[in-house]
Amino acid sequence: QDNPAWNATYAALSDPLEDILIAELSGVSGTLEHSRGAVGLAKQLGIFGTIILFLLGIVLALVISRKIASPIAVLREATDAAKRGEWDRRIQVTSTDEIGDLTEDFNAMLAELGKVDEMKSRFLASITHDLKSPIGRVRGNIANIQDGLLGPINDGQRELLDMMTKDIDKLSRLIHDILDLQKMKAGAFKLDLREVEIKAFILNTLEQHTQDFIDRDIDLRVKLDIDDVKAEVDPRQLERVLDNLVVNAIKYTSVGGKIFVEADVSGGEIVFSVMDSGVGIPKEHLEHIFDEFYQAGQKVKGVKGTGLGLTIAKQIVEAHGGRIWVESKPQVGTVFAFAIPLGR
Repeated sequence: QDNPAWNATYAALSDPLEDILIAELSGVSGTLEHSRGAVGLAKQLGIFGTIILFLLGIVLALVISRKIASPIAVLREATDAAKRGEWDRRIQVTSTDEIGDLTEDFNAMLAELGKVDEMKSRFLASITHDLKSPIGRVRGNIANIQDGLLGPINDGQRELLDMMTKDIDKLSRLIHDILDLQKMKAGAFKLDLREVEIKAFILNTLEQHTQDFIDRDIDLRVKLDIDDVKAEVDPRQLERVLDNLVVNAIKYTSVGGKIFVEADVSGGEIVFSVMDSGVGIPKEHLEHIFDEFYQAGQKVKGVKGTGLGLTIAKQIVEAHGGRIWVESKPQVGTVFAFAIPLGR
């Protein structure tokens, strides 16, 4: 039933209540809009902050890596120099941290190794110099016996004396090699430069090994595209280089194998190469092949040597302003090559 009093009261209150409700809803809506704006701003700030932190992280990582990597790169370069025997190389200490301590220790190690190497060089030079005279006397006395100056000798004695002569000559060459190497390392090795006709020079060197090629049934193939080419070289020392490469090729080539000797002119250089069909050299030995006293032959085929021939060859080629290198593949063969400039 309708109540007039209630209806009147409701009518009087409904409008104000509606206004209040609308006002509250409007406030809530405004608060929500404000909250949405705040959330959006927070998202933008978060993304921006993340980007800034990421960039700062990259910069920091680069700084740290440079601080660590740069000294390590310098240490590595110095290590490579030490492998080449450059014991006087020193690294500047730029920090007081562990890297700085490592650098100081490395410099101290180089100093000690330099002293040891110098002592070794002096010892070798001294002992080889002292051996030259007695070996010369022994060689002379053997020659006197062979010539019959001390009485007649039979065939057996002559054979033994010939063997002794070969051994004495081998020892004499070793002594001269050691002395020459010490001179080269000390910068006291001098070249006797002359103008040489290269093709004739190569053929004369190969001719000395004719019997070796015949004895081992080796097929020697020669290709010399250097007609009338001349160069200013030390013929005696350059012959040592070529002779060493040819002898090595003969040693490591099986009976019935092949050896190729080639020479041509390229880029203002005369390029010599000696290639064999021998046992080859494993990759791990190639980087040390020119090191002093390194005997790759004994490791590969059991062939003994002094480990000085290729070291001296490298020194001689570089003294001519040239370069020497090797390429090899096991069970296929080896190529030793060197180049010297046409003009000096």
